Amino acid sequence: MKRFALSFVLVLFMLPSFSQNNGITVITPNGGENWIIGCPTTIHWVATAASVGTVRIDLYKDGAFYMNICNPVPAGINTYTWIPPYSVNPGNTFKIKVSSLTNITTFDYSDADFSISLGAITVVSPNGGEVWQYGTTHLVIWNGNICENVRIELWKGGAFYSVVASSTPSTGTYPWAITNSIIPGNDYRIKIFGLGLSTSPQGIVYDFSDNDFTIGTGCFVKVTTPNGGELWAAGSTHAITWQSNTTLTLRIELWKGGVYHSLINGSVTNTGSWNWAIPATLTSGTNYKVRIISLNSAASNTCVDFSDNYFTIAGSVVPSAWSVTDQQIYLYPNPASNQAVLVFQAAENSPQGTLTISQLTGRVVLQTETDLFAGKINLDCSGFLPGIYLVEIKGKDTCLKGKLIIH
Repeated sequence: MKRFALSFVLVLFMLPSFSQNNGITVITPNGGENWIIGCPTTIHWVATAASVGTVRIDLYKDGAFYMNICNPVPAGINTYTWIPPYSVNPGNTFKIKVSSLTNITTFDYSDADFSISLGAITVVSPNGGEVWQYGTTHLVIWNGNICENVRIELWKGGAFYSVVASSTPSTGTYPWAITNSIIPGNDYRIKIFGLGLSTSPQGIVYDFSDNDFTIGTGCFVKVTTPNGGELWAAGSTHAITWQSNTTLTLRIELWKGGVYHSLINGSVTNTGSWNWAIPATLTSGTNYKVRIISLNSAASNTCVDFSDNYFTIAGSVVPSAWSVTDQQIYLYPNPASNQAVLVFQAAENSPQGTLTISQLTGRVVLQTETDLFAGKINLDCSGFLPGIYLVEIKGKDTCLKGKLIIH
């Protein structure tokens, strides 16, 4: 038994080493990475001996030589940028070998397997059910991890119809202006595919819309401002803006809480913008929307749209010390007596902040923690003495100021 154990130990010492890193150590890829075909990658190694000299880089798959990547790499260089070609068969059992050209016993492999895979494209919009009209512009949206440009095509009834973009960077969005040269129909889909590298085949990576969408000739209108979240003061003037393909005149209405409130303009041409002088007497509220509708006796060709979300109208003209563009605090009513509302730009990166109210002498009359996500604070000022107060809201990335008058 003792002689058998000794023989076993001797055999173990005689087994060759798969990775002779006595002068070279592969750093990247070293196991677990996923490299995308067509995207630049960095191979990194360390040469710890001067005798290493020039090296060569090879790709191995399933433990066997697969292809040469570079031969030779000059001495003194320890990184190499490689773009995996489309000739590589995707897999998850790859390793990199870096070996010395002056000493064949000096080399190293990646410690563990890494992957090389095709990229992917997923069409997000239009993806089925949309109705896009002539004269409008929409974003074609996709997700993807490829590095080359893409081609965007319009397909109709399962067959190629026209080119939307022959070559555009794979940024994930492309603005598409729909013209009247396209035949109306409800059987359209978008196809997006990678153009590959200059020496690579095209269209290996692609995706279609999941379902059909419609391109039509009907009337279209889209409210763009106010479209939710704006703070407009009564007595001020703001531009109402929209997109539309109609030649008809439009009617602009103000709605509050889902109910018609008042007429803004009974007949306006389709210029895309109209300046609204908000009446100073308009009731304050946070639940306003604008509705734009075409004036057409044919109900089947009427187009209409609302603001997507509510916007706020404050009950008096904003004081000169406050500017919407400065994103400061607006308070109403102002002057106030028992209650006041503080409206401000909601903070995205500062969930909590401090509200401080002080007299002109610097004496603090109120200091409390507050939620900055809401963009609105209901203030009980029934205990405040008549006078002018300085209001300040501070957060991590926020410092807003305003003035409050108590009478």
